[in-house]
Amino acid sequence: MNNFKDFLKEVGQGVAEDGTLWSDKTMEERRQYTCERCTEFDHQRLRCTACGCFMKAKWKFERSKCPLDKWEK
Repeated sequence: MNNFKDFLKEVGQGVAEDGTLWSDKTMEERRQYTCERCTEFDHQRLRCTACGCFMKAKWKFERSKCPLDKWEK
């Protein structure tokens, strides 16, 4: 549950700071590419085993972060 709270906090900060919510398609695709090659990615459930998030949704949010710090800044 803490990971979900962290995710909501990240998304909320982006909206509060500059109104950003959604990542652009290029960022979403880069994140997906990175995750699909990670050993922590569950391909059947499309979830990250490190944070427990459903990645298909998490890739779409501008301020979301990889718990293993594998996404570009």
